[in-house]
Amino acid sequence: AEGSKGGDGKKGSDSKLIVEVLDASSRNLGEASVAAFTRSLSLGGEAYSLISSLRVLKLFKNKIRDDGATLLADWLRTSAAGLEELHLSHNEIGTDGAVALVRGAFA
Repeated sequence: AEGSKGGDGKKGSDSKLIVEVLDASSRNLGEASVAAFTRSLSLGGEAYSLISSLRVLKLFKNKIRDDGATLLADWLRTSAAGLEELHLSHNEIGTDGAVALVRGAFA
């Protein structure tokens, strides 16, 4: 049976948690954090089912560089079908990372 989520944001006993907005901004995240994040979400299982409804991912004001952006681009291409917004301002992403992100978003 499908559970319902009430107006108070609590989940019913038979429902699963739905994450639509994940705000990891201003957390000093770098390449290793992005690698762990994308790897865990790409593996499937419980973490994936909890985040499969993700629409908005906020990663602004971190330490993400080109390598992290490339990892995010791979994740966008393979696992982020429902994502509508990705916030990455105020990171250290250069041209290579930006190109990878655009390619990942439109793959």
